[in-house]
Amino acid sequence: MAKGGGIILYEKLLVEQVRIERRIARVQKQISELPEGKLICCRNGKNYKYYQSDGHTKVYIPKKKRRLAEQLTFKKYLSVVLE
Repeated sequence: MAKGGGIILYEKLLVEQVRIERRIARVQKQISELPEGKLICCRNGKNYKYYQSDGHTKVYIPKKKRRLAEQLTFKKYLSVVLE
């Protein structure tokens, strides 16, 4: 590899690092805008019940608050992306 090739590779890595850092910042911002807690799913016979948990207590999420369950699911997805 020529000497210039190492410099070009280094520059590409720096550009990639900046791209990744920006992506991390966007994902962290999205997570901070979502509801607190995490989603817990429990099977009840043929149906599922959803709860919002803070690590100590859990609160039932009724069907009319399905949007909350979706947001908590998306929050979990984003945290996996962040890892």
